[in-house]
Amino acid sequence: MVSHFARAMFNVDRSSTQPLADQMVQQVIDMIARGVLRHGARMPSIRQCAKDLHISTFTVAEAYERLLALHHLESRPRAGYFVLVQGNPVVAVPANAYPERTYDYIWLASTQLMQNSHKLNVSTGNVPHVFDHARMLSRGLKRVAARIDQDTRWYGGVHGYEPLRGYVQSLLRDRGVRAAMDQIVLTASATQAYALVAGMLAEPGDSVLVDDPGYYHLMGHLEARRLKLLPVPRTPDGPDLDVLQTLVAKHKPKAYFTQSLVHNPTGSYLAPHVAYPLLQTAERAGFAIVEIDPEGDLVSGSVTRLAAMDHLSNVIYVGTFSKSVSPAVRVGFVACGAERAQRLVNHKLLTQITTSQINERLVYAVVTDSSFRRNLARQREWYLARGAEVAEQMQRLGLDVFAPPRGGKFLWVRHPAVDDSMDISRMAEPRDIVVAPGMVFRPFLAPTPWFRLNVAHGDHPRMLSLLRAVSRL
Repeated sequence: MVSHFARAMFNVDRSSTQPLADQMVQQVIDMIARGVLRHGARMPSIRQCAKDLHISTFTVAEAYERLLALHHLESRPRAGYFVLVQGNPVVAVPANAYPERTYDYIWLASTQLMQNSHKLNVSTGNVPHVFDHARMLSRGLKRVAARIDQDTRWYGGVHGYEPLRGYVQSLLRDRGVRAAMDQIVLTASATQAYALVAGMLAEPGDSVLVDDPGYYHLMGHLEARRLKLLPVPRTPDGPDLDVLQTLVAKHKPKAYFTQSLVHNPTGSYLAPHVAYPLLQTAERAGFAIVEIDPEGDLVSGSVTRLAAMDHLSNVIYVGTFSKSVSPAVRVGFVACGAERAQRLVNHKLLTQITTSQINERLVYAVVTDSSFRRNLARQREWYLARGAEVAEQMQRLGLDVFAPPRGGKFLWVRHPAVDDSMDISRMAEPRDIVVAPGMVFRPFLAPTPWFRLNVAHGDHPRMLSLLRAVSRL
């Protein structure tokens, strides 16, 4: 009877990459949430369950111990294991449940976390599993586990894991940016980096310049800090300097948050003839430039970086390993002048003491692995090829492409017959296609005919069918 119960309860899949103990834990949690397992129901014994499922008793014991720790089971001496339901079971939101379409910064951020095999999200930052990130992370985790030492029993340094900071120093040197070790601060992602920088540079009510269009999450964060956003139109060569100088004279901003390379969402690059007067304007007016470079690892060849031209005198440079290593490993960094770096460290110390030394060690293990550079080279080639293919396909359909693709994930495109890309987003809804309207990449959610297209999904047959339908209107 118990043997039959064990077979009916668990469906272990030995071909899955998920460990058997993980499968068992998740299956019990799901059954409790659905009401299949009631409070007080007796579980099969460890030995009987292992025998019935033809798996190790150690595997079953591990699963039961974790369920005990999660308070889903209780152990009664000489009686066995019983289901424990405390109050109403929490039913997790399915991973494929998209948020209601409100088309704002939070909506877009939420869609980036969703995975649904039925929906085609052409505006997402996700790409197919064409790069071997999992293998690199697995190898890195093994290296970290083999080198656990006494230092991991404590917080670690407030600047971050020193070997990784040394790697960042050499990485910056390759990008033309020279920084001493005390000018480099590791953070929990680029998101935390620009949050720390914003808190250091501006108070609620202060004005800051931002790209228009620009990175949606950054604008949402700055608005949440009650900063006044001053939109600077983005051209294929960088910011519109005439508008910028007018805004500077009128509002006296504290900072300008911008992306020089692989600009999100336009994919454009800053041109030298725009960079020089931009730096001069910032120096004369006394505002800092925060140069955010999330995809710096994916860029090759000669490019214009403000931090390299300015030598970190008035530019604060923000980078991350989320694109090249994995977004699951949240590690970023800031490079800036020594005095600002110390202020940043003090703020970091008060807000979270230090960042995760384990995550930083993992990133260091991955980026110093022999396969990392080869993987990066493959990514660069893939993005360049995909960008060119999708841009050509869009132009063939009559769409405008804002800037020629030079690598990176995104194209900024528009249909000449559409005045507001929200119309395309609404047409996409019944087709189970997610198209983020361009307004969510603009300050104050201002309408625009442009929208962001991921090069991994832009020429999907369903998306091409949608664009052909738009052309027939």
